Amino acid sequence: MKKRVLASILVVMLMTAMLSMFSVPVAAAPFTEINIAADGKSAIRAIDYDNEQYDWREDCDGGKDIRGGDSDVDTEGGDGVALEFGGNVGWTDHGTWMQWTVNVAADGDYRFSAWCASDNGGNEGLTLLYDGAEIGNIDHVEQEGWQEYALYTAGDIAMTAGTHVIKAQWPEVGGFNIAAIIVEPLINGFPVWSPTDYRITRSGTTTIRATDFDAEPYGKEGNDGN
Repeated sequence: MKKRVLASILVVMLMTAMLSMFSVPVAAAPFTEINIAADGKSAIRAIDYDNEQYDWREDCDGGKDIRGGDSDVDTEGGDGVALEFGGNVGWTDHGTWMQWTVNVAADGDYRFSAWCASDNGGNEGLTLLYDGAEIGNIDHVEQEGWQEYALYTAGDIAMTAGTHVIKAQWPEVGGFNIAAIIVEPLINGFPVWSPTDYRITRSGTTTIRATDFDAEPYGKEGNDGN
């Protein structure tokens, strides 16, 4: 009887260890340093994914390799939002994924959104993860062109100070471009209010969102939560 109990315990321990292995993000050399601030918005550029950590479509064509000779991926340039973030990653499809190693400045709750574009109404299924824990999903991206971007909110999650891995994966259809992931610290469930740095360019369309007005000239405290 004791042997059976011991065997059962060992099986459970082995299964737990295996599950833990699958949930731990894959270690990789970061392409560049990405810092997540505790007092304002931070941007994770899609093209700055960790070295050798983009599982892409084998049959893609027509893109531009803007990572400087990285033969494993095919990325695109574009204008407007994509130009602001150095380009975008396209040709996403079922089973493709990428990850970024980030440095989080302080413990706290953070909101994740992504700048995405597509003219294909049949796409869906981007999932964002933090050290293997699900942040949230972007269920559907439908714009009027492959370089016409909109900011889609994925979800909120608590992060701790230090080095972590953010992963994007397309478990379903995919089929849209991603230019950047925006990370905003939260206070009482509301994003920390900081001025938005808009850049007006001669090419493409720039949208200035009404809700991004500077806090102080409007007579509001930066973090009053309203």
